[in-house]
Amino acid sequence: MSAAHPLRAWRGRVADWLGPPRSRRPARGRADLVGRDFAQPRTRGRAWPAALPVLLAGVLLAALALAALRVDLIRVRYGLGQAMQAEKELLEQERALRAQVGSLRDPIRLARLAPRHGLARPARVLELPVGPAPDRRP
Repeated sequence: MSAAHPLRAWRGRVADWLGPPRSRRPARGRADLVGRDFAQPRTRGRAWPAALPVLLAGVLLAALALAALRVDLIRVRYGLGQAMQAEKELLEQERALRAQVGSLRDPIRLARLAPRHGLARPARVLELPVGPAPDRRP
């Protein structure tokens, strides 16, 4: 081992253990640009720049569809809230009307109103038998 570079010997041994070095891509230099015609389109390269407008249009359409769904959901929730409020008001109105019908059908109240309208108690009550209807065939 040399005193100036003590790790050189170890580098060789480690390289033997790891196997042959991988080939690296050659660095692009300025020499690649000499003689190149920039007016012609590139024949090789990535395909995604050409598909980028289509991809952006798809993302935009998906975002618009999502926004439309959210607006529709808000509209449905608003309608549901109004329907629930209307149902609550109708149930309250039904409860008040049932109470009014009960007070109007009160027998004591009807007994007080009957003489004013010319109604009197019956002098005689007939009780009819309840049973099957008689068969009147000849």
